[in-house]
Amino acid sequence: MSLFVTVFAALLATAPERMPSDFEAKLLWSEGSSVPASHYEYRIAVNARGHGSIVMILGYPTAFDDYPKWKVDLAVTLGQAENVYALFEKARKDRSETRRAPCVKGGNRKKPSCQPSINDKEGTIGGPRCSITVVSNHELFQLPCDPSKLERSVGRESLENALLETVPNEVMDRLQRQRLDYSEKK
Repeated sequence: MSLFVTVFAALLATAPERMPSDFEAKLLWSEGSSVPASHYEYRIAVNARGHGSIVMILGYPTAFDDYPKWKVDLAVTLGQAENVYALFEKARKDRSETRRAPCVKGGNRKKPSCQPSINDKEGTIGGPRCSITVVSNHELFQLPCDPSKLERSVGRESLENALLETVPNEVMDRLQRQRLDYSEKK
């Protein structure tokens, strides 16, 4: 009986963690400083239910601008979502790579409000900025993507790439063509 307990305990210790139902990862990327017609940013979101999206926003978004915003819904495979979750867990375990913030309770107690943002203090001055924000088990985690830190952070770079890989090449190519066409007309 003791051998069975030992083997079972060892199997539990090595079993991968299950992705929580509230898991959602978002990559926010913003081009460096440029004229509004050339500036763009995109947001990629992936959740545990296999839903994903990419939103490309041109210009510097404010409540008063008329720059285009294009959204494409993505069908994310369970394997892709599990890969993103596994890479997040790997990065999360390195405390120096992850900042944890509590989710703000909204009107619905069961679903906290966790809003991602790009911290203006992250990244290089005038250069591109990005941030990875994850909601998992009702907690908000932020992983800034400063390019100089990416070189030292294999886990974070892998998480960024896994999120980018949920966007089919033809979708990203189409959005980039639309962006270039718009920039040339301005």
